[in-house]
Amino acid sequence: MEEIKLCIELIAGVLSAAISVAFDIYVGYRLAEIKLTGYRDRIFAFGLCILAILMAMQGRWETNAASVVELILFTWYYRKYGLVKVSGAFMVGLLIDFLYDLIIVFLQRIPNISELMLSLCTLGLSIVYYPLCILLIKHFRQWLLQRLEDQCRKIFWSLLAYSFCSLMVVNLINVFLDEAKPSVIVYSYLSIGQAAFIWIVYYTLRRAEDARFKAQLHQQKQKELEEYANYLEQSEDNLRAFRHDYRNLLNSLKVSAAEGNVQELLDKLERYSAENLDSQALLKYKDTNHIQVKTLKSLIITKLNAIYQAGIPYDFECRQTIASIPGNVDELDLVRVIGIAFDNALEESQSLSEKNGHPEIQAMLYQETTDSLEFEIRNKIVPDKRQHTNLATKGFTTKTGHQGLGLANLQDIEQKYSELDISYNVSDGCFDLYLTIDQEEDE
Repeated sequence: MEEIKLCIELIAGVLSAAISVAFDIYVGYRLAEIKLTGYRDRIFAFGLCILAILMAMQGRWETNAASVVELILFTWYYRKYGLVKVSGAFMVGLLIDFLYDLIIVFLQRIPNISELMLSLCTLGLSIVYYPLCILLIKHFRQWLLQRLEDQCRKIFWSLLAYSFCSLMVVNLINVFLDEAKPSVIVYSYLSIGQAAFIWIVYYTLRRAEDARFKAQLHQQKQKELEEYANYLEQSEDNLRAFRHDYRNLLNSLKVSAAEGNVQELLDKLERYSAENLDSQALLKYKDTNHIQVKTLKSLIITKLNAIYQAGIPYDFECRQTIASIPGNVDELDLVRVIGIAFDNALEESQSLSEKNGHPEIQAMLYQETTDSLEFEIRNKIVPDKRQHTNLATKGFTTKTGHQGLGLANLQDIEQKYSELDISYNVSDGCFDLYLTIDQEEDE
């Protein structure tokens, strides 16, 4: 009978440790946006799981050591994805683990609970606790990703690290809780309370900062809306002026034609076209009325206005209605990609203009079906500029024949979505960025 109990306790312990370690690995890969792309990654992940399980099976002291080893090895192996992002993502899983350990401590304090019952309760709690945590991770994934990637990511990482160290110390103290003095126990709970208080302060400050940012964004959108309204009013005024002058112009052209003054007729047409029909201001926001995605439309209007104010010739085309963003691509991620593409084109065009070149930007949005979207932007570049093949960082240029122009920040966004593809090409003195979203192809 005792052998059966020991066997059950061993199996329950192994399964509990395996579930815990598998959860840590899952959260690390999920939040750090890392994909198992080769046999080396798979061997590493499997070896890390086995090592952590073996260490955790030795006792509670070794369980805490296993957490530190997991964090160090995972961060070191995937350091190319960014130390803050990788270590922060893994610490989220470990923090959830430490909270689980605290629950186990309370179970151990239940009077007269046997080792067998404790092992079964631990296993049952693992089966319920970790799937619920996975659902929470999926729900808050985008929020966590933003905190690990935005400008305040180091502050968020510092809070994770502080909470990680505090809870680990509390867990280590609980290993010797029977021998701990009351002051040590008080310190443990004060550490937990302090960590919780810091997170509350952080959350409050972030909400205030987000509110301020949204207010600024609202003001910017209001300014863009006023600019767009002024453009529409100007276009309407020009149209009325054209209709008013049309009859007089037509009568004048009839007289010139009747008298055989062909050259005079052509000169009048050319002057009128130059003064009224060839105005770039009339085409400033051409086709933007077809974009129904508000954030995307606002961005394109802003970028076209910046290009216009810089005095750079451009052409934007969007003949089909863009009603929605296909697939699982986040609207803000798409806006970031297109915004970076426009900024890159504008910056390069200004450099070319300073060198007495003739800059030009051409952009296009196209949506054939609701399951696809295409965006292309093409701009002239400074000739013989060596940086055109060197500016991509983090090994971003992976497609044969394609080159980067300082657009390495787009790599992280592209890797998030299997249906999103971004390609580059430099040819005939122009840089071409082409983006496609194809949900059907992904399926």
